[in-house]
Amino acid sequence: MSENVTEGGVAIEFPRTTARVWTLENGLEVIVKEDHSAPVVSLQAWVRTGSIHEDHWLGAGMSHFLEHMLFKGTSTRDASEVAQQVQAAGGYINAYTSFDRTVYWIDAPADGFETCLDVLCDVVGDAQLPKEEFDREQDVIRREFAMGDDNP
Repeated sequence: MSENVTEGGVAIEFPRTTARVWTLENGLEVIVKEDHSAPVVSLQAWVRTGSIHEDHWLGAGMSHFLEHMLFKGTSTRDASEVAQQVQAAGGYINAYTSFDRTVYWIDAPADGFETCLDVLCDVVGDAQLPKEEFDREQDVIRREFAMGDDNP
């Protein structure tokens, strides 16, 4: 099924998309949009964080810092295992922080779905934030800010 939108007298068709939505007991909203046109999966965890939610800490970069720290290990995986397990499944893991959200994501072949979903849930739900990584990541983020200053 599709919708017709007219622009300048020309009909443009947009396919309707359907997604299934569940709200878990803990309030987490799960959205599944299936598309079998390619044998890939894109897993995303959208976290309601970002500078807009930092209140009196606005501009401190806490959301961006936590984005980096969540990849540093969980109670069941160290940082290298997080990356290695996703890569072994043929996937790529990354994240970005915007003003109103941080998105942790994995793109992978469809047959890596279970492994990648397990890793993503572990990273978002059980990050350990090891002390020894704090100083290292502060330096990484300072360099990112400096690159932004050099490239207006």
